[in-house]
Amino acid sequence: MKVHQIVLLALLAPILVLALFFRTCYLGQTGLENDEVANTAVARAIYLTGWPSIKTEFLTLQQPYVFHPPFGYGIMAGWFWLVRNTSFAAARLLNVIASIGALLLIFLFMLRIHRGAALLGTFFIALDGWIVMTNRMNYLENLQLLLIVPAMWAYWRATNRPTTLNYALAGLAVGLVVIFKHIGLYLLLGVLAQWLMVRKHHAGHMCLLGTAAVVIASYEVLMYLTFGTVFYAQQLHQAQRFFGLAKARGMDFGVLQALQIIRERYWIYGTTVATLLVGWPLVTWRYIRAVYGKTPSAEPTLLAWAVGGLAFAAMSRLKSPHYLMLWLIPLYLYLALEAAHRLTGRRLLWVPVLVVAFTATNVFTWHVRFGQAHGDVLRNSAAYITTNLPPDAVVATETCLGLLIDQPYISFDKNTLVERLLRERQATHMAVYTSRTTIVGDLPSAVQQASANCITLAIFRGFKDEVRICKLNY
Repeated sequence: MKVHQIVLLALLAPILVLALFFRTCYLGQTGLENDEVANTAVARAIYLTGWPSIKTEFLTLQQPYVFHPPFGYGIMAGWFWLVRNTSFAAARLLNVIASIGALLLIFLFMLRIHRGAALLGTFFIALDGWIVMTNRMNYLENLQLLLIVPAMWAYWRATNRPTTLNYALAGLAVGLVVIFKHIGLYLLLGVLAQWLMVRKHHAGHMCLLGTAAVVIASYEVLMYLTFGTVFYAQQLHQAQRFFGLAKARGMDFGVLQALQIIRERYWIYGTTVATLLVGWPLVTWRYIRAVYGKTPSAEPTLLAWAVGGLAFAAMSRLKSPHYLMLWLIPLYLYLALEAAHRLTGRRLLWVPVLVVAFTATNVFTWHVRFGQAHGDVLRNSAAYITTNLPPDAVVATETCLGLLIDQPYISFDKNTLVERLLRERQATHMAVYTSRTTIVGDLPSAVQQASANCITLAIFRGFKDEVRICKLNY
């Protein structure tokens, strides 16, 4: 082994140790996030029955759960079989393993571009508070990263070695990312962004897009043959949520509301906020100049990857917190490359200062978010309902809470049905979930009226959210 390789491994090792510590300590004690409940429930159903499904709501028929592609759930079900454990902690452990694997892939990919940027970018991603938070939770995006990084690596290789085979392989990789979870479409935006920027390899780019289209079309046909019209109905609902045509409670908010949320609660994610405030304007400016030929980008693939994430975030009305991880990673890599090019000679003395400041900031973030007890709102609320409410009580609530209780439930998303159950007095209780972005005012008017006249039984609070359990007073 060469000296520089030994040095790289010696510098990488503590980064991975810190990354593992940040992602595993107090892993099972951290409160559940909403999407974790459904993700675990679907994977558990595949493990037990071989079919993707969740608990059936009151007065509704059982349907397959194909709002998202089944591949991530299938991997999780295989993990449950391997460890003989279907708990939330077991599911989270799989996500931690996937995130460490993604870190290694990121490092190996960036080594092809710049050694210093590889170390610095991996360091940023390993410690950033928001990315750490996402990696600790059971989100499909953590598994998807194991496809995203190789896909961008394949595209980078194709642009540097432009052969039809390389572009076809890149198209295959990008297509697999999209069918794993459809948010992977942002990679196609990144490809289009680079194509517009470099204006060459037209046949290669068309080959890439064509190959990806074949992969996606094949998936669509296979899903339709397996699940029928239910698949397209659920896909349509997801598309409507993306464009803001269907309500996505707690995930549809504007810039001003986001800034208010940061000021009130998420200010603890200092490096995340700083990276977004500095990185996105910088990437936008650099991309515009590159498109108009004023300043060619030194590494167009990283720039286009970041632009693809920015474009997707701007287009989507869905602001799921864990999506942010996908936008942050290319931003950090691009900023790391910028820093590596600038921090040379005597400026290298600033690297230890940057490393210490970044580490200290995220140790603070980790301590506030995970080192302190905030209460597990969903689990505590579910335990209260299961234990204290009658077994035949019908609870109107969010899906994430309804999946955790033994009693029948109806989701607030079923506007017409929940209003009917309230009107006919079949619903007996409500469990209203609120957070910084999820407010009572987002609920259907009938639910708001019922909530105002509901007799409070218990209230549970956590880091950023609250659940009020009450008995309906007709």
